[in-house]
Amino acid sequence: MNILLAYSAKHFNPLQGEETSQTFSASSAATLARSLYHILKEMGDVEYVDGLKPPKKLPRKHYDLLVGIQGSISPLSRIATFDKVVLFAVNMHPRSRNEILQQFNRQYRVCSQKHVDRNTVHLKQLSDIKRADSIFLVGNATVARSFLQDGREISSIRRFNYASALPCRAEDTLVPGDMPRLLYVTTEMCLRKGFDIVADMLQKLPDVPFVCGIIGGSGDSDYQSKLSSLQQRFGAKIHLHGWVDSGKQEYRELVQKYDFVLFPSLEEGQAGSVLDAMSQGLIPLITRETGIDFAPLGYLHPELNCEHNNNILQQAVSMSKEQVLKLQQQTLQYYRIHHLNWQGNLKRAFRYLLHSGTPWPEYGGSDASEYYLKQDTSESAMLIYDILDRMELVTDSSAAAIIGSTKEAKRIRWKETGVLPPGSVLQIHRRAAEGNLYLLGEANEHGEDLLSTPSVSEVTAGRSVGKIILSGIARLLSLLHPSKRRRKNYYNRYINLKENIH
Repeated sequence: MNILLAYSAKHFNPLQGEETSQTFSASSAATLARSLYHILKEMGDVEYVDGLKPPKKLPRKHYDLLVGIQGSISPLSRIATFDKVVLFAVNMHPRSRNEILQQFNRQYRVCSQKHVDRNTVHLKQLSDIKRADSIFLVGNATVARSFLQDGREISSIRRFNYASALPCRAEDTLVPGDMPRLLYVTTEMCLRKGFDIVADMLQKLPDVPFVCGIIGGSGDSDYQSKLSSLQQRFGAKIHLHGWVDSGKQEYRELVQKYDFVLFPSLEEGQAGSVLDAMSQGLIPLITRETGIDFAPLGYLHPELNCEHNNNILQQAVSMSKEQVLKLQQQTLQYYRIHHLNWQGNLKRAFRYLLHSGTPWPEYGGSDASEYYLKQDTSESAMLIYDILDRMELVTDSSAAAIIGSTKEAKRIRWKETGVLPPGSVLQIHRRAAEGNLYLLGEANEHGEDLLSTPSVSEVTAGRSVGKIILSGIARLLSLLHPSKRRRKNYYNRYINLKENIH
């Protein structure tokens, strides 16, 4: 089998070796690209190209499989043919991403439009989504639903967790600080990474002892100014570490000095810096949009002046050392179970896809509340995981399974169930969390095992002659405007107007 993999040559290039001393070698992009490469190598001959700057020529005119990031599929499809195409997505749907960032800045006016434009993506990437037979994405149901809202069939979408490149910390080395120690860690501070929410939450804290470390570049002038203001406001409570290569021991030692990772992202696939922190036992204070299904104190909202957020942060800084240690231990347990062995789930989905044309396992059932296995396999526990995963996306609710006639529902995502023969029945029970939020696998005060889920927003549009005229003007400006940035903006506006014309 001939496979073409298009990812970032800046972060990973198999022709240059895989030395951990290389800059960016422990980044999210490097971790994902490296894992994809080795998984696909087990299935055939893999050629690796730069997905950020796709080549204009390829060694072959035809491949059995193309796996590419957004922005790579359409250019490569013009110079070769592919039996199957997989888009590997590491962010929300392009339209969702753009709308989230534009709407946040319209509401709060936190930065210049120029900064927002740099964080949005070109909607030419929509052609990649249309060309893809399947979409493999990293993230939670919030990320996956951004693609489902765009009309993709659930049978073509699979979502995955992934893991940090950092070695997982041992629980017996966890030592909570004498005062709350918060960490904000990113490559570069920006609107998308929620720095405005971090600054807002810190300023709403009462006068209590705490330390907040910041790892990452200060970004453009908008965010350099915000960082300076924060430091002036809190003085020695703010520890600026600058950008630190995540592949260095210095980075890991620095992360381990903190207890909580504060990261209220507006849009992600699955935030790699949060995974880095969780792998070292830091308790996540995050939004659902961060793409991670673990928020033991509840999810933050992507909002400013939010009482809910302020209450969660106040709860975090008020915890005893014993309480912090317990949540740190639970963080490591969750991370090990749900993230460390993520390559197995990804490998299995590729095998399903190449065998049957869909990335989902084979199972049967009369309705959405009962399934039975068609295979006799040692991966039965993983098949159950797949079925529950699919149901959560379909029903917009959390799910639990009772195996056969067993009365007590097992926590499928936390415990292996062993080998199940064909025909084993899974009775699926739907549950949706209201009010306070709990992670799947952790019981609330009533002993209920809950997973919160986001609501799906609907966008409607009517027939408009004005939109037809405006779309034509936007299309013309997207071709003729002298500014490349403005051409992208006009093209995005053209696509949005065009698709809202009925």
